[in-house]
Amino acid sequence: MSDVLRILPDRFFRTMGLVFCLVLAGCDNEFEPNLESVSIPIVYGLINPDDSVYSISVSKTFLCDQSVTDCSKDSSVQYFKDVKVELEVLNAGGLLLNRAELYPVTVGRSVSPGGAFSSASKVVYSINRDEIMIDSHFDFGRTLILKISTPEYPKLVYAQAGLRLKFWLVNPPERVHGRWLDFYTEFNESVRWMGWPDDYYEVNLTLNYTDYYLNSTRQGSVKFSFSVPPKKNPGVSQEEFAYRIDGELFLRKLEKAFRSVGTPDSLDYRKFRTLDIQVVSSTHDYYNYIYALKHDSDVPVVQKFNIVNGIGIFATKREAWTTGHLLQWNVLDSLAGSEITRALKFVRWY
Repeated sequence: MSDVLRILPDRFFRTMGLVFCLVLAGCDNEFEPNLESVSIPIVYGLINPDDSVYSISVSKTFLCDQSVTDCSKDSSVQYFKDVKVELEVLNAGGLLLNRAELYPVTVGRSVSPGGAFSSASKVVYSINRDEIMIDSHFDFGRTLILKISTPEYPKLVYAQAGLRLKFWLVNPPERVHGRWLDFYTEFNESVRWMGWPDDYYEVNLTLNYTDYYLNSTRQGSVKFSFSVPPKKNPGVSQEEFAYRIDGELFLRKLEKAFRSVGTPDSLDYRKFRTLDIQVVSSTHDYYNYIYALKHDSDVPVVQKFNIVNGIGIFATKREAWTTGHLLQWNVLDSLAGSEITRALKFVRWY
């Protein structure tokens, strides 16, 4: 499933916040819009070549003389009409390899009751992977071009994003399960991979567990992440990356992740099952984008949207997985007995 469908609501609201800051603060930009008549396109697209469907969100800024909730109920307030969204694939020499037009799709959306933009659906522009060939195992340096036009906006909106070849995990290796991981020795466990130094990486850990109650059990999982920013002086070829996972930081991230899950009083104990590791790479444009979103609105941040004649982000990503790993006994002991995670009721055995 496309990332647009998974995380668009959160990204959209924060982007809207940046837009309002941009307009109200009078920041320099190339639009210089007449706020009474011109809505600025907001674009979000993060393309993973391995997804079965590629999706792009296109919405717009707006002024509202009513409550935001009332305005959001009118789709013409949030979306342009007759939008044409095209995706082009170029090789390293700039030769056009493929071109396709995306089609509008209305999908459901879950937003907290009473919140702004709490309409039951949203519109994205999608295309199936088999309708446009964008990936290649041999053609290094492909570029994706996004083009958006609508009669309601006077300029062509466009962006480009580089497409990397796949990267791979070195430790723990892909398709190898059941490795014993230790975060407390002199040589703390490192997640290692071969990647490009000017890409942005996230190391995502998914901890799978089982809750035991008096007469029942329930399986669950929590996810937490570590970030690896792009290097300032990028190289031209792949190199090995290593992210060392510190034991205390691991526990603090885990405790924070469980805050949304909770630990019921009726829970007898909780047992660790396995740990999955995912490394996600994305182009540096995406890092610049989320770096701005993570700051409060009163913190001055240079906006680095890569959408020409619009705002937002268009980027690509890759993923590598390794699953089903175990924790060494000293890590289990810390998980059960540490002041950081003791309240989670983990036990010291499998």
